[in-house]
Amino acid sequence: MKIEIRSAQIADIPTLIAFQKEGWFKDYHNVIPEGYAEYAIGVYGTRDAIRQQIDKAFLYIVAQVDETIVACATAEPLNALEAEIWWIHTSKAYRGQHVGRQLVEFIAAQMQGEVRSLCVTTFQGYTPTLQFYKRLGFQVQKTYIYESGPFQIPEVRLCKRLDLTE
Repeated sequence: MKIEIRSAQIADIPTLIAFQKEGWFKDYHNVIPEGYAEYAIGVYGTRDAIRQQIDKAFLYIVAQVDETIVACATAEPLNALEAEIWWIHTSKAYRGQHVGRQLVEFIAAQMQGEVRSLCVTTFQGYTPTLQFYKRLGFQVQKTYIYESGPFQIPEVRLCKRLDLTE
């Protein structure tokens, strides 16, 4: 299977919206508080929100097999020390085939020399994501409760050093 990683384009938005819905309503349904998926879709998963993310993000990439988008990710440097993976999603049909790994490796390569660490925040109770990042060498930096409106979300932040030569 040949995977092409490229910058996200406006024409990709319908697929990215579908990925948002799959993540918030299917993957996270037992992990996030009731009602938070609808709230998150309204903030991050609308056509306008995704268009702004594509236009402004340092990296907003998709993974494509033939003509089908099978995964996506977005990331950006926060400062001279850290970059954050804001979102990564692989469609269910392509999970376990190292697509997510390739996206993280692509992001790390793009950030190499720009920052010292690559970080990601996810939900404390979402084992698949936690295991995925730990397999890639990320380590838990902290756990905390994120408050967004009426929601309290248990989160965990993981980071991986990129400047291992020092």
